[in-house]
Amino acid sequence: WRKGVINVIAYGYDEYGKWSGYPITQDGCVGTRADAGGAAVNLSQSQRDEIKGAIAAAIVVNSIDNDVLAHIDPTAVESAGNVEVEAVSNPDIFALALGISTTVATGGSSSGGFSFDLAGAVAYNEITDSVIAEIVDSTVTAGGDVLVSAKDTAKILAITGAASVIISSSSGAAIGLSIAINEIQNHVLALVDNSTINAGGKVEVKADGDIDVDLHHT
Repeated sequence: WRKGVINVIAYGYDEYGKWSGYPITQDGCVGTRADAGGAAVNLSQSQRDEIKGAIAAAIVVNSIDNDVLAHIDPTAVESAGNVEVEAVSNPDIFALALGISTTVATGGSSSGGFSFDLAGAVAYNEITDSVIAEIVDSTVTAGGDVLVSAKDTAKILAITGAASVIISSSSGAAIGLSIAINEIQNHVLALVDNSTINAGGKVEVKADGDIDVDLHHT
């Protein structure tokens, strides 16, 4: 018989918590920060007809595969206070990709020639998340509450931008392209299965998935 509160808590990345007669606390978090930039500048002065060009590219790839498990399985737990089984995952990705390209061509009286500019920025971000809190094949007796909670707060913030500029007396083309692909696949589960729960207070089983994807193009 344990007095007080029994906590089975797992936080973060590849964490595994299993009650074995005493409180277990595991902490961790997953976060990635990626910056990429590409810049190209072409300055020329010529009396001849020429083909002038500048190309800039920036690519960012982020991937997180996250598994969090907190469980009581199988055992008998007795507490004079609360019994809490909580799994929390909070992965986050910040990605910044910028591509800037500029061509400046001067000189010469000819109107021939051609100038081109290409700037591109690509960001690919992926989070695969599994968060499970469970009581399985167990008997839990608590003088207070029995709480089983799983929560996922995956977040992605991606900023991409591309700019292309041509200053030329000849003909030309400028192309700027920015692409961001963001994907979150999450599995959040709070479960009491094949178990007996005796609580002096409330019994709460709760799963909460609060994901956020924020994208900015410049």
